[in-house]
Amino acid sequence: MSRFISSGSLAGDTFLTAVEQPQQTHNSAQGRMSCIKAALLALAVGVCISADPGLTPSVPRCVFMSFANVTCQWEPGVNTPPGTRYVLHVNENGVERLCQTQLETRCSVPIDSLNWYYCIWVTAKSAHAEASSPHLCIKALHAAKLYAPNFTGLTAISGNGTCLEFRWSEPEYFPLTKERVAAGLLAYQLEYSTEEQSHPRILELDLRRKVHCRFSPFTLYTARIRYRYHNDTPPLSHWSDWSGRLQARTEEGAPSIQPQLWRLIERVRVKDRRQVTLLWKPLPKSQANGVISGYRVWCWKEPAQTELDPGGCRDLLPSQTSCQLLLPPQRCSCALSAGNSAGQSPAAVVTIPSATHKETRSPVAFRVGALDDFTLTVLWDPVPSASGFVVEWRAASDPPPRWPRWRKLGPHCSGVNVSEGVRPKEGYAVSVRAEFGAEAGPGWSVLVYTRQGAPSAGPRLHVAELGSRSVFLQWDPIPLEQRHGFVRNYTLYCESNDHDSRRCRPTVVPEHQRQCQLSDLSGVYSLYMTASTDAGQGAAGPPLSVVVKGYTVSAGTILSCSILPLLTGMVLFFCLRWRQRIKYTFWPWVPDPSQSSLSLWISGKAPVDKMEAKESKDPHAWSSTNKELLFDSEPHLSVLDSVKLPIGLHDPPWPGSGQSVSGNAQALPLLGQYVRHAFVRDGAWPAPPPSSADTPYTFLVATETQEQGTGF
Repeated sequence: MSRFISSGSLAGDTFLTAVEQPQQTHNSAQGRMSCIKAALLALAVGVCISADPGLTPSVPRCVFMSFANVTCQWEPGVNTPPGTRYVLHVNENGVERLCQTQLETRCSVPIDSLNWYYCIWVTAKSAHAEASSPHLCIKALHAAKLYAPNFTGLTAISGNGTCLEFRWSEPEYFPLTKERVAAGLLAYQLEYSTEEQSHPRILELDLRRKVHCRFSPFTLYTARIRYRYHNDTPPLSHWSDWSGRLQARTEEGAPSIQPQLWRLIERVRVKDRRQVTLLWKPLPKSQANGVISGYRVWCWKEPAQTELDPGGCRDLLPSQTSCQLLLPPQRCSCALSAGNSAGQSPAAVVTIPSATHKETRSPVAFRVGALDDFTLTVLWDPVPSASGFVVEWRAASDPPPRWPRWRKLGPHCSGVNVSEGVRPKEGYAVSVRAEFGAEAGPGWSVLVYTRQGAPSAGPRLHVAELGSRSVFLQWDPIPLEQRHGFVRNYTLYCESNDHDSRRCRPTVVPEHQRQCQLSDLSGVYSLYMTASTDAGQGAAGPPLSVVVKGYTVSAGTILSCSILPLLTGMVLFFCLRWRQRIKYTFWPWVPDPSQSSLSLWISGKAPVDKMEAKESKDPHAWSSTNKELLFDSEPHLSVLDSVKLPIGLHDPPWPGSGQSVSGNAQALPLLGQYVRHAFVRDGAWPAPPPSSADTPYTFLVATETQEQGTGF
C-alpha cells in the first residue's frame, strides 16, 4: 500500500488529507470512495466556517488504540482568549463523532477499527469568533499505538558467548496478520542493561530473527522489547508499551584483552641475582569474559631466548595481583596472560633492562596539582615515539616494601586524575614514566599534598653541648606521617622555671637547619620546638629541661690552675740541665770484675766436676754451697791483679775469724772491699779452703782503673 497527503485552502481554512492507495483489487473501490467523501467533507466545512487566524488551533496529533479510541491533542492559537471552547471532530466514513472541552487541549473519541480512514480536525469557539484547525485525514493504523508484545524467552547460546535467543509473540486481536509481520511492517527496539552499566541502552533489532550475536561474553543482561508500525514516511505511528523484563547471562569467552603489567626492580643481590616484582591489574568483568581461573607467567633471557625459572610466579591464583622472582643481571623479559574455561588472554610483556644498562633517554617532564582533597591531577608533556605512559603514586610515609599504586595510559594521553588511596594532609610521591614497547624509560618523583595541615608533633630536642652561659641544641626531622605538609621553619621556645633565670625570646630557625645555639643564659629553662607548614604552626615537641649555672672564672682560679704545670716544667728543665750530676749521685761507678784477671783465675782453678761435694764437721771444710758461690757465681770486678801473700792458716784474712790482716794486709787497704765484692753474693763469705801451713795463699787484689761504667 502507498500513502499520500494533499493539502488545500478554501475560505481561509486549510485541510490535510492522508489517503492510502490500496494495492489489492478488492479494497480499491472502498478506498477510493473514502478518499472522495473525506475531500468533499473537508471542502464543505471550509466553505461554511469563517476563521480568525489568531484563534486557529494547530493540526491535531492523534494516537489510535485498537478497539478503544483515538486521542488527539493540539496547541491553541496565538490570540486565543480565555474561556475558548474546543470541539474535536472525528469523521469515520461520513459518521462524525465529537468531543468538547474547555480547560484542556486534548480529547478522546471512541473508534471501531484501525483499518478505517478518519478525518480529524479541531474547532475553537470564542464569544465573537470561531476557527478550525487544518484537517488530518489518515488511516488509523498509520498513527496507531499497538499493544505491547508478549516477551516469553531470553536464553544464551551454548558455545558462543556473544549470542542470545529472543522469543516473543503478538498480543491477541493484533491488527496485523503474521504474513504482514513477516513482511517487515514492524520496527523493533531492544532495551537492555548490565551489571556494569546500570543506565539502560536502546538498540534497534529485527526481532523477526530469534538469535542475535552482538553481546559481550559472560554478561548478565536485563532486556525488554517493543515495536511499532513503520510504513510511514515520516512515521506517524507510535511505539508500543514495553514488554516485561527478562534476564539471561551469556556464555564464557576467552579474555579479550591482555592484563596491564608493570614491574619493580631491585638491585643485584648475592649470587648475581636481583629480585623483580611483577604487578598486574585484574581484568574488568566486561573484558575478562568469564571467571578468571588463574594467571601464567614465563620469563626468558635475551637475546638467546633462554627460558628462566619463574620461581615465585608459578601456579598463580586468580586472586593474586603480584609475584616475585629472581632474575640474572642480564636483560630479561617476562610475559603474563590470564585464563578462564574458554581460553587464555593475549600476553602482556614487560622488559627488565640489564643491571649495567645506562639510560640515555630523558625523564618525562610532568607537574602535579590537587583537584580536590581526594584527587590529584597529573599532567605531562608529550613524548615522541612513546607507546604509553605509567603513572605511579604512593604515600610517602609508607615503608619501602609497600608497592605503589599505578596506572597505564595510552600514548595520546597527557594527563590523568588519580584518586585511589588519596587523602588530605598526607604526602604522596608521584612519578611518570614513558613506555617504549615493552621497555620503560627513566622516572623521577615529586612530593605533593592535596591539602596541607599543621604538623601533629614537634621535633625532639637534644643537648649537643652545654656551656657555662649557653646551650647548643640539635633535633631530628619530624616523621613524614606527622608533618601533614611542607615544613617552612621551626620555632624554638625557651621558658624560665624560676625567678632568677634570665629571659630568652623565641627563635625562628629555617627548615633546612638542624641545630641552634642559645647564649647569655643563667638558670633553669624548659625548651621545646614547633614546626610550621603553609597551614600554620603545629603541635609542640616534648619539652627539654636545661640547667645553665652561669659560672664566672676568677683570677685566683686561673692562677691556681697554672701553678702545677709551671712547677712541673721547671723540674723537668733542671733535671735535663744537671742530668750528669744526678747520675753520679744516685748511681756511683762500680768496677766490672768480668774485665779483670779474676775471670781467668776462676776458669783455670778447681773445676766443678772434680771437686768433692762432701759435707764435713770441720768448720774450715768446703761445702757444695761454698763451691757454688766460688765457681758458679759470675764475678763483677773491673780489674784484678794477682798478689802472693805469705799468710798462714792461723792468720787468714777472713771476716769473722777474729784475726786481722797485719803487715801486708795493711799495705792493701782495699783488699777486703774488692774481695768481698768479687766472691760474696747475698752477703755470704765462703769458708777458707784447707791447705798446709807452708803453702802460701794467692789473693786476688783489685786495683782501680780509669775506665768508667756504662751508667745511664
